[in-house]
Amino acid sequence: MAYRPSEKEFKRFIEAVGAQCYSDACDPDIYSAQVQQYADEINRKNDMLKIERDPGGLSPNDPGAKLDAGKPDIDLVLGDFAVALVEVSKVGTYGAKKYSESGWKFVPNAQRRYLSAMQRHYFTYKDDELLDPDTNLSHLAHMAWNALAALTFELEKLNAKKESKTWTP
Repeated sequence: MAYRPSEKEFKRFIEAVGAQCYSDACDPDIYSAQVQQYADEINRKNDMLKIERDPGGLSPNDPGAKLDAGKPDIDLVLGDFAVALVEVSKVGTYGAKKYSESGWKFVPNAQRRYLSAMQRHYFTYKDDELLDPDTNLSHLAHMAWNALAALTFELEKLNAKKESKTWTP
């Protein structure tokens, strides 16, 4: 998504670069390109500095400021899906007792195998079997657990790629 500068940032830009556009001599295409170039520069700086902002525009030292704009609202998942996540936790607990605690992280070809297990639970569920006969837990909860395991490996791969591209002096 393209960055949209705040009104304050835009006014600063107008003063610095675009003041001439208030005259009749302004070329809208050039001005538009300058605005986009300025926004791109702000984006680069924000990405580099990982600037945190208050969603209400408060500065960090203002009373009531909370620098969480743009951050995931985890309570929307943990709160809204609490009952479902308890079921997924039961699947994880069953697996930890059957195999070993956190042993799932060391399974060879883990991501492929967890995706396969997720699909097996899906097809069994689609055949109108709601509960897994071995665990007496929902096939959907098993699917969710396997999806989370596969996602964990996916995110580890993505983070490893990011870290390998990061240059440190």
